Amino acid sequence: MKNIILLVGLLLTLFSHSQTVSVVPPQEVPTQNLVKFNRFLFNPAFSRVGLKNSYISLYARNQWVEFEDAPTIYMINYASRVNNNTGVGLGIQQQSNGILNYFGINANYSYGIQFSKKTWLTVGMNFNYFESGLKSTVSSALNDPLIANFEDSKLLNIKPGVNLTIDRFDIGFY
Repeated sequence: MKNIILLVGLLLTLFSHSQTVSVVPPQEVPTQNLVKFNRFLFNPAFSRVGLKNSYISLYARNQWVEFEDAPTIYMINYASRVNNNTGVGLGIQQQSNGILNYFGINANYSYGIQFSKKTWLTVGMNFNYFESGLKSTVSSALNDPLIANFEDSKLLNIKPGVNLTIDRFDIGFY
């Protein structure tokens, strides 16, 4: 019964469309620590696949410190394998570049179904909330009409992922 509910949920999210809101994306997504510690950001199923320990990952970068409004990024992520079938993850990041601020939260859940001793199908979901806008220190009386008419934007979306593990070989789609 659980497998049928999980499959129906996956199909519903695959065929649903997210709303069209113009969120200003982050200038740079740091990949330095994503490969080993924050794999669920690449594919939601990876919070269970190959994860043996729980971990907390911190990332901070202040670029060009001597300049005003220089790019900064702060990330904190947590991932854990709850039991043999379930993995979870949570990530928070805040970026700023020039006059733009970007904030994002990512919650992750994945569930694995074992077909044989060395074959697993893992389905995962990332639930994302993004918010972008101008810094509060920016004056609205600027002469640039693009900046003067800029509105803060928010976006909530769901991103599914699937991974098939055969022995030590993984095939995944996000």
